[in-house]
Amino acid sequence: MTQRLTYHLESTNSLNDRQHGFREGKSVDTAINETLSKIKTARRDGKHVLVLSFDIKGAFDNLQHRAILKSLDASACPVNINRLFHSLLQNIKVTLLTPQGRATKDQKYGCPQEETFFYSKAIPTPYIGSLSHHHNGSVTNYTRHPTLTHAITVRSQVFINFAPKNPSSPYHYRYPTARSGDEGNRLVHYPSEHLKPNQISFEDKEAYIARKDILNIFTDGSKTEHGVGFDFCVLTNDIWAYQWSSKLNDNNTVFQTELTALHEAVICASHLPNHNTSKIHVDNRESIMLSSNSKSTNETARKIFKILLTNPRIKVSWVKAHAGNIRNERADQFAKDVTQHGQPVSHTKLPKPHINGLLRKRMLEEWQTSWKNGVTGRKIYNILPSVSLCPTNWIREDVIFFSQHGPFPAYLKRFHLSDSDYCSCGGIGKALHYATDFIYTVYWHMRKPAPNFEQEWLKRVANNLVSRQKIRGIIKFISENRDLFRPP
Repeated sequence: MTQRLTYHLESTNSLNDRQHGFREGKSVDTAINETLSKIKTARRDGKHVLVLSFDIKGAFDNLQHRAILKSLDASACPVNINRLFHSLLQNIKVTLLTPQGRATKDQKYGCPQEETFFYSKAIPTPYIGSLSHHHNGSVTNYTRHPTLTHAITVRSQVFINFAPKNPSSPYHYRYPTARSGDEGNRLVHYPSEHLKPNQISFEDKEAYIARKDILNIFTDGSKTEHGVGFDFCVLTNDIWAYQWSSKLNDNNTVFQTELTALHEAVICASHLPNHNTSKIHVDNRESIMLSSNSKSTNETARKIFKILLTNPRIKVSWVKAHAGNIRNERADQFAKDVTQHGQPVSHTKLPKPHINGLLRKRMLEEWQTSWKNGVTGRKIYNILPSVSLCPTNWIREDVIFFSQHGPFPAYLKRFHLSDSDYCSCGGIGKALHYATDFIYTVYWHMRKPAPNFEQEWLKRVANNLVSRQKIRGIIKFISENRDLFRPP
């Protein structure tokens, strides 16, 4: 039902170009790319950029049903879809069985997910239901028998009429109206967005059928130390009639080679005469599953799906890899050979993990250069000279001690917040003094380093959890008893 409504909105250009959710070919990645592009353009033109981010709390749970119906009435939505939604979103009651009795409430907002039972082949597990049929094939009543402590949704009216399959039509089902008795209204047909059941097979026993009317194509991809390659081989009457191969970028993945090989094989099979049935054998189940999914976000997989959808004579079958299948092993050997001698192609995009790795590496290099050549934070730099995405697990007390930016007289004197940089005992009020010499912090004392090994001492203390625990105790004691540390 949602696919038909989306198809109508897309075909009538009713959706805003800036909407990236719930649309084919768009996702959060395209939304981010478009936002970054606009920011870059504005900065290049010397303009200010203001980005406002909104999150509507409980958007789906609090959506009013009457608002949906009002929008549908105001749009040019086909009458059968309009009435279907009207019937779906009206007269909904939620009933909860409690020890005090049955509690019933009208549901006027939120997502009625349980109301789509008529599209499912099985009734949800918590319910046992029964359907009553009319002699003309329409559903006249539906009754649910709930188990205890389950919330149930009750409907008491006819709201859909199923028409039988039409074998001569390219569409799987035809939904005339939202209710029975409206056969005279305008009908809108939508193409099926699902492949035929016999187009995809995951049973290895169907891997090879020696029939003259079937053209068998074996695909494979490989990645070795020499490169990344893929191929497909056409087998006719047990004779290798054609073989095609190519290379990808060395940074492409094996999965991309398998998917690209399937794509090239499907293109080849689609150009054959219509009376020929082609069976493509692939030893990668994930590529078949992704290509047979109508909602796939992978660009290559969507192209394969569209070709298979328009060419039902093309079938895709899974064959177990490295299981002694001579034909599949030959395709695998061709793929290995092409990694050394094949011609590269550039139309396949680099995988996202590789791109993320390049960006991460470049970011760390720039960050390291900035950290090394900086003029501030040198005390921390001497302890942590290398940047990293892994957290150091320092808390506030650790940062105060190692940066020496805290309640130390020597630090306060720098900013004219104290008249002296001496401690109350007469020593210089630095962090190292309180960790090794000051009498009031003797409980947390550590061995004092030689002056020329002071920096190495700080590095060892920073990498030792027991030493950091002592430092945290010192900083907390100083913060809670500042009067003891004031100069005389």
